[in-house]
Amino acid sequence: MQAWARRASSVPVQMLERTGSTSAWLKENPPDAPTLAIAWAQTAGYGQQGRVWRMRPGQDLAFSLFMPRSGPVPPALTPWLAFHLREQLQRWTAAPLWHKWPNDLYVPAGKVSGTLVERVRDGLIIGTGINWWGEPAQGAGLGASAPPWAFLDEWVSWLLEAVPAFTTAAWQKVLPRWSDHDRFAPRQPVRLSDGREAVYLGPDGEGRLQLWLDGRLERLSSGGLSVVEPAGQPGGQLRPQGEDDQHQQL
Repeated sequence: MQAWARRASSVPVQMLERTGSTSAWLKENPPDAPTLAIAWAQTAGYGQQGRVWRMRPGQDLAFSLFMPRSGPVPPALTPWLAFHLREQLQRWTAAPLWHKWPNDLYVPAGKVSGTLVERVRDGLIIGTGINWWGEPAQGAGLGASAPPWAFLDEWVSWLLEAVPAFTTAAWQKVLPRWSDHDRFAPRQPVRLSDGREAVYLGPDGEGRLQLWLDGRLERLSSGGLSVVEPAGQPGGQLRPQGEDDQHQQL
């Protein structure tokens, strides 16, 4: 970690041997400039709707980047980050990766990454967890064979350049390619986190998720309800390894 930190001259790096959460640490120790916090061991990681993310010390990545930003945060920022993180991480694993609106990444065995964007004072904290090495006892792993430092260097450099310039138009530019690696297929019956069933229609141009729910079109914002599994297939994997996506474009 220290060797990588010395190379990351574009942003100060806080190497935390043990902390509850890298994002919480940045909130408690507010920086004045872009700052990256990386944890060797994180004991209280959290995601959307307060969900817990448990980290294996030294095997999984837990990091948060603070970036100054004025003005509101467009809803499309979170899925836009998930789209680009999937593209970056696919280079580091042989397993196929899919994004799941608004902020998660999956391999065939299950979830391997999540990103949470939080507004703090005059800036943003972008917190990410990645199951990097091997296979966890529960859940799934990226199965990367190389250390993560080159990935982190490239990803943080990209964030520092791309996020300050982000507008909803940037999301709309990549939206046509979202369905190529969407964990759920268009018009797929799905189940929501509140137990209701719906028909999946994919994200819209504002970054909201479109569903046919209770006989009408609904649009969900990030941080509200989420799609948890295919209807009638608890825990099912919608797109197994090697599946051709062409027939999914309805």
